[in-house]
Amino acid sequence: CGKKSEEPPLPEEPKKLLAPAKIGDALVMLNWVNQNISSKGLPLSFQVLSEDVWPKTVNEHQRMVLKKGLVIYDGALAQILWAMSQDKEKADRLINLYWEDNLRGYQTIRASNSGNKTQPFIYRNPNDTPVSEKDKRGYIFKIIDVDGQWEDEDVLTGTKKRWEQWQPISGENAWAGVIGPLQAYFQAHPDKEYSSQDVELRLAEEIARAAMLLQADNGGIRYAPKGTWHENDPEQSNPFKEEWAYNEQSTENNLSWYAAFKMLSEITKKQQYQQALQAIEKYLESVYRPQEGYFMQGMHYINGQWLLNEGFASDCQTWAILSLGPEKIDELFGQGATYKLWQKTKEEAGVSGAAVEITGIDFTNYRRLGREAMVSYEWTGGAILAVKAAADYYANTAKKDFAQELTKDALSMKEYAKAAAIRQDDWAAWPYASNKENAPTGFGWYAPPAPNLSLASTVWMAFVELGFNPFVLGGGPQDILHNELGHTEIYNKEIKQVFMFTGGGFGAGARPQQDKDTVSKNEDNLAKAVLDYQEWENKYGAKAMPYEKRLRKIYELFAEHRVRGPPHLEQIYVFIGEPFDMPVLQLLKFYPEFPALSLRERNEYLVKFFKADEWSIRQKKLLRQITFAPYFKFSGNVPYEARAYLAQLAETGYLGTGVVSALGGIGVKFIGNGSGEEDKIARMKPEEVSGYYEPKTNLELYDTLSEIFGQPWQYYQELDEKSEGTSWAMYHSHMQYEELRESVFGLDAQTYQLKFGAKVLNIILDKTESRKSPERFLPDEFGAYNGCSIYEPKENKESLDNSSLEEGPGQLSLLGDEGLSPIQVIIGVLIL
Repeated sequence: CGKKSEEPPLPEEPKKLLAPAKIGDALVMLNWVNQNISSKGLPLSFQVLSEDVWPKTVNEHQRMVLKKGLVIYDGALAQILWAMSQDKEKADRLINLYWEDNLRGYQTIRASNSGNKTQPFIYRNPNDTPVSEKDKRGYIFKIIDVDGQWEDEDVLTGTKKRWEQWQPISGENAWAGVIGPLQAYFQAHPDKEYSSQDVELRLAEEIARAAMLLQADNGGIRYAPKGTWHENDPEQSNPFKEEWAYNEQSTENNLSWYAAFKMLSEITKKQQYQQALQAIEKYLESVYRPQEGYFMQGMHYINGQWLLNEGFASDCQTWAILSLGPEKIDELFGQGATYKLWQKTKEEAGVSGAAVEITGIDFTNYRRLGREAMVSYEWTGGAILAVKAAADYYANTAKKDFAQELTKDALSMKEYAKAAAIRQDDWAAWPYASNKENAPTGFGWYAPPAPNLSLASTVWMAFVELGFNPFVLGGGPQDILHNELGHTEIYNKEIKQVFMFTGGGFGAGARPQQDKDTVSKNEDNLAKAVLDYQEWENKYGAKAMPYEKRLRKIYELFAEHRVRGPPHLEQIYVFIGEPFDMPVLQLLKFYPEFPALSLRERNEYLVKFFKADEWSIRQKKLLRQITFAPYFKFSGNVPYEARAYLAQLAETGYLGTGVVSALGGIGVKFIGNGSGEEDKIARMKPEEVSGYYEPKTNLELYDTLSEIFGQPWQYYQELDEKSEGTSWAMYHSHMQYEELRESVFGLDAQTYQLKFGAKVLNIILDKTESRKSPERFLPDEFGAYNGCSIYEPKENKESLDNSSLEEGPGQLSLLGDEGLSPIQVIIGVLIL
């Protein structure tokens, strides 16, 4: 990898309050983005932390950008983060601004002239391709003044200076016009019901139209339209002869447009975007150097032909992995090409430290620039995600050694990034790069002097924390289930495999005799209950894990996903179902810092959670991929056929006992207790089941109910004994959720049960009462009582008609592609 450089120094702290931040909480990164906005509510690309920065800058133009500039690419990153946090109002600001072209103080922020004005912008032939009316306009300018001032006072000299950032660049427009808006659009439309009249889609198609006008015969998108100023133009004073940018192509820009056209193709299904994408793929093949194993920075049109540009750009390599994908790169350029690409990136631009081989990446080969190495935190964030994606890919091939090495590099870079963040109070952010003084990047701009904070760097580090690949609509599989780098036991690239935490809620082996077919009994059954790995893996290709390891994974899931909820979800909680659940106590024993809530506290929190109307769409996506039930024993076991069918219906790997029984009506009790009659019970209608209930005595539970609800413990014992076949869980559950139902849905418990519960369960039972139709539900062997079920989800063969379900005031749809029951949402909170 060449001679190692000295480890770049961390940015100096301008104040004692500033200190390294932890990377483990994307919420604090979002907090900084939210406070670093202009008076018009637009994000700023930078925050300068000391007046000492201004004398060190290159010129007044750099100072103007640092003070009040928004690079529209940076804005798209912020927009995606806002959309992920369900802050639609902020995410829509930029979309509306670009579409309406109404930044106060500017005549326009769109390069839409057709060649007949003082400053022409020509995309192809101005006579037959108008770019000056809605749906047919041109690009957005690369950088805008967030206050809309075309003239402002220089922060250093005090003199009046004009804003000179009027360059409409292809790459920035791929992000601001397509990738950012469509990622936000995707988050806002989990039902995938898209309309061509929605402003997000209109803007994306409008900007894509301009890009396709700039697509050259070699498949690449040109850098900018004619009339775009560039310092390399020989006649800079004549805008009609500014063609250098028009004759330039950037690989970075084309990787962005590859992703943009792919998103448009997925949403609109229009063939023109697939064709544009395929043309870019042709360009990318032409700029790849197979001998060296990397992508060239771009091409330039000279004397009637496109010639390769010399120079190494780090992000052209890492973005290729994120945009094309490791599998595609290996398909195009040979097995191992992605690995070779990263090795070349490390060799050219990797920055090593005293004790590690890689701490991050520079913009280019710094040795050729004659300066010290510096880490670009924005480009390093992309590198971490790219290298982890490559590791995941090779982990499923014969190149397992590649996966191990790549994972080590990703972890090394991520660890270094932790120490580079700056925080104050409740926010954390990253500098643009690790340099102290102005430093050339090698691509025509300078990394600003420290101390500064960068929107691009900070959001990319948030993407690392969330495992979100912005080049993929919805963020890719990492967006669904992403744990600490290197922890792959419960992560699968396509989420085709189910990794289930088996047992009654969190605990496997609580009833070893009853679960004898699936659970091996050890000396300490509760702590060491283990599924028969070999049998399940050989028979179904499924995975399982020991009890203690499972609890640790549950903890990691909670910790990793807490930011996925609404902004006020600031703490990790264990929501205890029946308050003294032994597996949860074991979890608390392993992690004593993990706070718990009482039933009352949990209910109060959930009411607040629902009323905030901010529960995340991301929870829906997560629940549709993998769901495991908390220890809510409302109604015991349910027909495992119904459970399997509902799992198919909701497109999940698994829905736990508590979920299905709650959907089916809280008063319905399916308990076999090892009586051998589970099969018979599973076929029964709700009204036939009550006689199979066996009352239990649980003084500890009565004490708990007394403490929470105020009645003497004997009151709850009496309810239990007099229930006449109806579980105390029915009464307990009514009390437990009455406040939630009344506050959120306007329904009392009895109305909820009568109106929705039994009806839903009957529909499920009607669908699954016969075991002779394997296409309608999973085979018998996939089911087991008490939630001990592991299987790979099958394709749903039919859908449940829920059109007959009446909905009360504010009632969420109980079933269907996007509808979630209150209990499902509770589980979503638990996962968070």
